[in-house]
Amino acid sequence: MPYTELYEWDRCSKFVADYLEYEELPEPMEFPAVLPSPKNVLDWQAGDSFDFSIVLCSLLIGVGYDAYVVIGTAPKRITTKDESLMECPFDIDLPDNESDDDPYEDEDEKLMEVMKSNTLNKVDGFEVE
Repeated sequence: MPYTELYEWDRCSKFVADYLEYEELPEPMEFPAVLPSPKNVLDWQAGDSFDFSIVLCSLLIGVGYDAYVVIGTAPKRITTKDESLMECPFDIDLPDNESDDDPYEDEDEKLMEVMKSNTLNKVDGFEVE
C-alpha cells in the first residue's frame, strides 16, 4: 500500500473510525443479509459494525497482520452510538458529577476483566529492587 500511515494497527483503526460514518444495523439482533466489499464501503464512506470490521481486517491483512473478524455482542449504547454520557472533549469548566455510579455497568464486562497479578517468578540469586 502506498499509504505508510496505515502500516500500524492503531493508526489504521483510527483511519477507519474517522473516515467512515457509522450506520446502525436495521435489525440489531440479526446478521445482515449481504456484506459489501471493503472497496464499496470505502467508496460509500459509511457502514455498520460488520462493514467496519471487514474494512479494518482487510487493511490489516494487506499490511501483513494476522487479522480476523470475530462476532460478539455489545451493549445497546455502543451499537446505537449513544454519546450522551461521555465526557466533554473540550477544555471547559463543567460541573462534576457527584455520583460514581455507572448506569451502564455490565456484569459480563466485569467477568472479562483480566485480573492483575504478580507475574514475576523469583529466581534464586536475583532480586528486583
